[in-house]
Amino acid sequence: MAETTIRLRVVVQRNGLPETSYLLPVSLIGNPTNAKLLELVNACTPIESDHWGIEDYTIRFDSPDGPECIHFHYIREVLRDGDLV
Repeated sequence: MAETTIRLRVVVQRNGLPETSYLLPVSLIGNPTNAKLLELVNACTPIESDHWGIEDYTIRFDSPDGPECIHFHYIREVLRDGDLV
């Protein structure tokens, strides 16, 4: 049976602000995209402002130099439970 929720280890690096780290449960119901993941992160740690939008951020996994996730890719296809993003 397919998992319906994964937990990601999230590190948010915002322009000029300290790094923020936490575990984020992500529902896979409805096959959400990485753009949806950024919306979830924004709900926990505001990343949008008057000068920055969700489209200005990227999702990288495994390391700061790791592969970049494309906004329209499905979370289920590129991320696994416990990944560092």
